[in-house]
Amino acid sequence: MTWTDERIAILRQMFERAEPFSIIARELGITRNAAIGKAHRLGLYREAPTQPGGRPKSDKPKLVRERRITVVKPSKPLPPEIHAAPVIAPGEVVPLHVGLSDLTESTCKWPFGTATPYTFCGHASVGGLPYCAAHARIAYQPPSERRQKSADKHSLWHAQRAA
Repeated sequence: MTWTDERIAILRQMFERAEPFSIIARELGITRNAAIGKAHRLGLYREAPTQPGGRPKSDKPKLVRERRITVVKPSKPLPPEIHAAPVIAPGEVVPLHVGLSDLTESTCKWPFGTATPYTFCGHASVGGLPYCAAHARIAYQPPSERRQKSADKHSLWHAQRAA
């Protein structure tokens, strides 16, 4: 579709009469989005939208809901072996490269590899967790000071609200 001077004039006239873009588009034989886009490129803008019934939108600020912060805590206390385990980098663990079919409840399920088939750590897991002590230390890190303060403030807010 080509925008001729005649079609642009029709668009401008209908726009000035405040015709809806759906009617302008039907008149010109184009899509509504094409009519809106051309009006925008021509610098034609309408006033702020109104609510149903022709009332202008309220200038009152909207109430913003407070974002909830969820701190994930293990369902039971972590075994002391985890805290006693040395802090290691993920690349320092020597995995046993156990396959998926060889995993049991008592083997570490820390994955290794980026392509299938994946292998897993395979060392003995601790305290009913899915990881060995070294990998559990990586997986279950204590919350940062900032996150802990935020969680404490959130808990206090709920406690005050419940009272």
